[in-house]
Amino acid sequence: MYVYVARSGATCISACTAKAPKRGIDENVGILVSGCLARECAADARPPESEPHGAFSHAVNKLLRQLHAEEALPVSNRELILGVRDSLSRTGFAQSPCLECAEKWADAPFILREEE
Repeated sequence: MYVYVARSGATCISACTAKAPKRGIDENVGILVSGCLARECAADARPPESEPHGAFSHAVNKLLRQLHAEEALPVSNRELILGVRDSLSRTGFAQSPCLECAEKWADAPFILREEE
């Protein structure tokens, strides 16, 4: 099973499952995190205090820094996408970040680094 964390309507967020593609892709192939749907444009932002950057990349960085400060890491792949989607929506960006992976990876930690 694959999980697609998708937006249903303007503010409703849901997770729906679908069968893996029939191309014989193994469920361990990987995790795809994208800044927007294929039919959308990924926005760039140019805040006064920094260089231009992708709105999605900035939202990911901002969320991870916030969670680190709150000692709330690790965050799951699903939580990351939902948090970034909320942040982009609140700041006026009309794009829908997506997570595509096997269902078992949706709640796995996002880029978990082993402690030294």
